[in-house]
Amino acid sequence: MTPPKVDIQSLDSLYLENLLQLDVNEAAKRFTGSDLALDTKTGTLTKVGKDGGTGEATSLEQEAAWVQTIRDADTNKDHYVDVDEVKKLLGNLPADQASAIDPQKFLESVEKLMKGRYDPLAKNMKGWKAELTFRPTLDALDLYNKGILSEGYRHAGATISMNGLGKTLANVGGFLSFPIRRIGGKTEVLWGDQKAMAAAKTEFEARQASLDKLRDVIQKGVAAGESWAVEGKLDEALKKLDAKDAKVLNDQLAATKIHEILNTADPKERNQKMAEFAKKDRPSGFLSFFNLSTGNTSGNASFWNYTGGRHNLYFSRTVLRFLGTKASSGDAAADDVLHKDSRATLADMNGDPLGGFNNLAAVGLTNVFCLGGKVCQPTEYRDWSDEAYMDAFGRSVDGAFMVFGGNRFLTRLGEAGKLARLKGLYGAEGSVAQVWKASMAESKWNVLAGGKWGEAALAAEKEAELLGLAGKSAKDGRFWKLLDKWDGAKKAMREWVFKGVPLSAEQSAMLEKGAKMSGKGLDKLTKGVVLLGIAQYADQKLSAPYNPFEHGLQDMSREAEFERYPDPTKPDPTLHAPKK
Repeated sequence: MTPPKVDIQSLDSLYLENLLQLDVNEAAKRFTGSDLALDTKTGTLTKVGKDGGTGEATSLEQEAAWVQTIRDADTNKDHYVDVDEVKKLLGNLPADQASAIDPQKFLESVEKLMKGRYDPLAKNMKGWKAELTFRPTLDALDLYNKGILSEGYRHAGATISMNGLGKTLANVGGFLSFPIRRIGGKTEVLWGDQKAMAAAKTEFEARQASLDKLRDVIQKGVAAGESWAVEGKLDEALKKLDAKDAKVLNDQLAATKIHEILNTADPKERNQKMAEFAKKDRPSGFLSFFNLSTGNTSGNASFWNYTGGRHNLYFSRTVLRFLGTKASSGDAAADDVLHKDSRATLADMNGDPLGGFNNLAAVGLTNVFCLGGKVCQPTEYRDWSDEAYMDAFGRSVDGAFMVFGGNRFLTRLGEAGKLARLKGLYGAEGSVAQVWKASMAESKWNVLAGGKWGEAALAAEKEAELLGLAGKSAKDGRFWKLLDKWDGAKKAMREWVFKGVPLSAEQSAMLEKGAKMSGKGLDKLTKGVVLLGIAQYADQKLSAPYNPFEHGLQDMSREAEFERYPDPTKPDPTLHAPKK
C-alpha cells in the first residue's frame, strides 16, 4: 500500500559529501546497517542485496544527489513528501520522462530508500557527530594522564622533592649507603625513589581505569543514539559513572574544564583558553613545588606526595607546540601572534641546555675571581628550564652538602699534611695517629670533624717556628714525597685555573687585592674551583637529570591535535582525517 506521505526528517542530518574527506576505513563505518557498503580496498560504493552479496555500484556523489532531490521534493518544508509533491517534482522533468514515472511508485521507492538506506545513514552520522565531539577531549585526557605520570617519575628521582618529602625520608632511613655508592659510580635507584615511582605508576593506572570507564559510557551512549551523547554533554556522561570515578576525572584530569575549552565554538577564544590552561600548569610559587598559584589539578595527598600538588609540563609543552605550529583560526594576524607567543613560552619552558644549578654556581665563582668582570670574563648566566627551576632547592642542598664536605675534607687533609711533616704519622706526641684517635673519640667517629686537627696543626706550626724547622719534614721517604707532590698538585691547579687569563701588572694587583679583601687568597680561589667540580660531579651522581625517555615516556606529544571537530551533520564542514 502506497503511504500517503513519507517521513524524510532524517535527511536534515545527512550530508554524505562530508564522508569524502575521511579516510576510507573511517568512512566505511558510517554505512553500517544500511543497504550500502564501501569497499575499503577499492573505495567502491555498492548496493547490498538481500542475500548479503554486492549489487549495483553507486557513488557518494550519486547518493548525495539523490538525497538533495528528495529534499527538494519537500516543497512545504514539513519534513514529509506526499504524492502531490512528487507530481510537482516530476513536473520539472521533460514531458516524455515525467510521463514514464508513476508518482505512487516513485513515493514507494522514496519510502524504501529512507528505511533501508538514509535513515540508518542519518543515525550513523549523528553518532559520528557525538564521536567527534568527545574525541578531542578523550585524546587530551589521555595525554594529560601521561603527563602526570611523567611528573610523578621526575619528582621520584629528584634529590629532595618538596611535595615528596616522604620518599626523601625513606631514602635517608632505608639506605644511607646508597648515596655513597652512587658517587662511586653505581646507579641503583634509591629505595624511596623506587617506592615513589611505584606509587606514581599505580595512581596513573587508577586514573586510566576511570578514563576507560568514561570512554565506555560514551561509546554506549553514541551507539544507542542517546541525546546527551549526540549533543556532546560530558556532564551527563559523568553522571553515569560512580561518584569516585567522576571525582578522579574532574579533580585529577580536569575533564570538564578541558572538554569546555576544546568545544569552544570561536577558534580564537578556544586557542586563548588553551594557552592559559597550558601556562597555568607551569611551576611558580614558593620553591616552585607547592600548588598555591598554579596547576590545573591536584592529586590525593599521600606519604609520597604530601601536598597533593602537581604540575604537568608534558601536557603544557604539547599544547604550546600545537598552538605554535598547527593552530588556525582563519585570522592570519591573530594566528601569527598566537604562534610567536606559544613558541616563546615553550622556549622559556625548555630554557638553556647548559642552564641550572651548576651554571649558577659557575657564574658565582667566576664573578668572584674575575672581580665582577674587571680582570676576566665571568661565566655567562643561562636561562633555566622549568625542571631545573623546580629542582633548584634539592640540587642546592645537594651542592651545599658536597661543597661543605669537600671543603672539610681538603682542610683536614692539609692539616694532616702539616702534622705529618712536623710530628710524623705515629709515635710522637701530637702525631697524625694520636690526633686522629682523639678526634674520633671526641666527634663520635666523624673523620672530618674539626677541633683537634686544627689545634694540633697550629701547635705544631708554632713549635716548628720556635725550633727553626718550618718547611722541613720530620721524616724522609715515600709518604713524605707524596705530601710534597700534593703541594705541587695544588700549585699546578692554581696555575691551570689562571692559565690563559691575560692579566696586566695592574690587573694582577687588583686580583691579589680583591682576593685578600674577600678573605680568600689565590690558593683558596683555586680550592673553590676544585669544590665546584666536586659539587657538579656529585650533583650528576646523586640526582641525574630526569630523562622521560628512559621510562618509555616523552617530553611532549608532537602529533597531538586539539582542534574542535565541526558538526558532520551540517553542510560542508572541514573535517579532520582520523589519526592513524
